[in-house]
Amino acid sequence: MRGPLQIKIEGAKELEAALLALPQTMAKGAVRRALWNSLPVMVDAMRDEAPDPRLRRTLQRSRSLSKRARREARGMFKRGEIKMHVGAVPSRLAHLFEFGTVPRYTKKGVYRGRMVPQPYLRPGFDQSARQVLDRFGGEMRLAIEREVKRLARQRKPRAITIPPPAGS
Repeated sequence: MRGPLQIKIEGAKELEAALLALPQTMAKGAVRRALWNSLPVMVDAMRDEAPDPRLRRTLQRSRSLSKRARREARGMFKRGEIKMHVGAVPSRLAHLFEFGTVPRYTKKGVYRGRMVPQPYLRPGFDQSARQVLDRFGGEMRLAIEREVKRLARQRKPRAITIPPPAGS
């Protein structure tokens, strides 16, 4: 098994300062929009790895968790955090392909086979994580600029400065 995913993010302080300068609802909307626009890269990578066409159709991004996922995640998230789901929608097959099965027998002892694990979600995630983060940075910059322009059109303009990108 591989070690944990290590990520180095540059320009986070500038991003945080720009988000704090915006009203909370605008900042949250900017983050949500940037994350939503970044996730198709990961969904496509997972679809490329899927071993069965039926699984490809179940892969998608979602703004909300399923009822079951919400119940399992209870207490894991703080109020006001942004959560999005990437992966298989409730499917009768997804977990069987991803993790495989042990040998299965009926109550009468008849052997019904086993499934060898064919992971596709984790490899798709590993393959696309860096691309998603890179795209998220660009999307965040666009989203913040969009919100600043929107704020300038409103009645009460506020002085907001957007720091230049870390690489410039």
